[in-house]
Parts: sequence; structure tokens; C-alpha cells
Amino acid sequence: MNLVTALWRDESGVVVTSEVVVVGTVAVLGTTAGLSLMSDSVNAEFRELASALRSLDQSYRTPGQRCGLAYTAGSCYEQPAVEESLATLCAALPQPEPRPPFPMPAETAPRDADPLEDPIR
Repeated sequence: MNLVTALWRDESGVVVTSEVVVVGTVAVLGTTAGLSLMSDSVNAEFRELASALRSLDQSYRTPGQRCGLAYTAGSCYEQPAVEESLATLCAALPQPEPRPPFPMPAETAPRDADPLEDPIR
């Protein structure tokens, strides 16, 4: 019990506590900056990987084979240009409606809408 009372009345740890707070703050700031830089590096690597995968040419051509009376038809595929395939893909996907960057203020909300009404119905 005397040890607990002595530790409770000990004030010499005040300086140590403030040092721990400063070191912890610096550590948190350093970790935040490091994670931000790591995030940028990972995103750059993914962009490079996407560019490398997009530049692969998957075109092929296999001629038909004939041996005696047996015949196998050939096959081919010509990959379209990247810009052409992206335009086709974007045209096929539904485009989302642009949303305002912030929620609408109450004065611009529709007047006939009941705020207590369930919007799902």
C-alpha cells in the first residue's frame, strides 16, 4: 500500500509524460506522411502495371491444317486499338448522373417533399 501511495504522490514523471506526448505526436505525423508517400507509390505502380497490361497485343493467327482427307479450320483474332476499345466500352456502360459536390441546403430542397416520408416507397 505504501508503494501505491508513493507512486500516486510522485510528480517526477510529469516531464517524462510530456516527452512521451511529443515523441508520440512526432511518430504519428511521421507515420501519416510515410503512409501517404507509400500510397502514392503503390498507386503509381498500379498505373504502370495497367499501362503494361493495356499495351499487350493479344492478336493471333493460326492457319488451317490439312492432312489427307482431314481438315482443320484456322483461327484468328485481331485486337482493336486501345482507344477504339475504350470508346466502345464507355459507350456500352451507363454514365452516372453528375452529383453536386455538397448536399443541397434545405432552402433548395423540393417544397412538396415530406421530410418524414420514407424515400424508398
